[in-house]
Amino acid sequence: MTGPPVTGPAGPYLLAVDAGTGSCRALLFTVAGEQVAVSLREWTHREPPGVPGGQDFDVEANWLGEFTVLAGTFWQNTLLVVKPLIDPAVRLRTLCHVTPGEWMLEGIGFYCGMAMRWYRDAFCDAEVTVARSRGVDPYVVMEEHAARIPPGSNGVYVYAILSNLMNARRWVHASPSFVQFDLSNPAGSGRAACIRAVEEAAAYVVRGHLGIIGELTGTRITELTFSGGAAKGTLWPQIIADVLGLPVSVPAVTESSALGAALCAGKGAGLYTSLTELEGELRKRVATFEPDQAAAAAYTDSYAGWQRIYRRMLDLSEDGLLNPLWRAAGAGPPGPAAAARPDRRAISSGQLKEALWQTATAAPKTTGSSQPCPRTPSRTR
Repeated sequence: MTGPPVTGPAGPYLLAVDAGTGSCRALLFTVAGEQVAVSLREWTHREPPGVPGGQDFDVEANWLGEFTVLAGTFWQNTLLVVKPLIDPAVRLRTLCHVTPGEWMLEGIGFYCGMAMRWYRDAFCDAEVTVARSRGVDPYVVMEEHAARIPPGSNGVYVYAILSNLMNARRWVHASPSFVQFDLSNPAGSGRAACIRAVEEAAAYVVRGHLGIIGELTGTRITELTFSGGAAKGTLWPQIIADVLGLPVSVPAVTESSALGAALCAGKGAGLYTSLTELEGELRKRVATFEPDQAAAAAYTDSYAGWQRIYRRMLDLSEDGLLNPLWRAAGAGPPGPAAAARPDRRAISSGQLKEALWQTATAAPKTTGSSQPCPRTPSRTR
């Protein structure tokens, strides 16, 4: 959401309000796209009764062929494409981009950012106290502690089981958990290792989505852009670089959603001739994190282990023994009823387009009632 340009001593400014799932931020940008002020308030976004799940849609400042991770409460792993590419296996989703003729292929990391906030509030009172005394963000202190743990969370791989890879056909996540503590080494498998494990788990989800996007597009990704709240630190982008084995760049303005909304408002107000007018300026990067080869090798084994463990942990939730982190509406636990349902095989994009065309051109049916169809409550923005 954006407002009209705000005038001031060095104005005008663009005001953008980013009402996310985990927080609401009000930001001021200059007409050159420079962030000059921000105000943030965290909140809890509860599910309304009878409306499970929810999605978080953002306007991003991306360009074609550039793999971007927008790391907020949810993590959006995205690539812009020039045509509406449909995943035949119905894992990822394709959205219209704000720029006409461009589409966004997207995989969602569920609660990747929220998991770090939860861990801070549940276990890191000491780090919060230290941060307050130093006048820094608690995440700074948390990452300082986690940075002392070697890649793979101290070599014994304390795994965090949180978000699964996106699967729009049937999206279910395992019960949140940490596994494989070393009781003989409390310092090496305590809070610091868990903080690092949370960041590693999010990086594994990025790697998984990158693999799917590469499979669908045939694009060879050589670097990625990391934006959003998680990009303000230094450990998380380094872990992503090591897990993916790719350079990770952080833009000068990490509040990409609000910046994209401000650019749209500026275009509407006549301040810009096009949404890409500031492209060269906004593509500037303030930091690039190169992968460490030794860490990348360690994470190759760790990622494979995480995949196998996640499948086993997901089985516990599917069997009803543990509550999942989240289960999409309609994705009930598998059982006799589910097994009796017909097999819904993946269809090609051509088949999907044909089915949509037939539906759109079919003659409307008469219901005999003038009452409007009931609308399903929505939490999108």
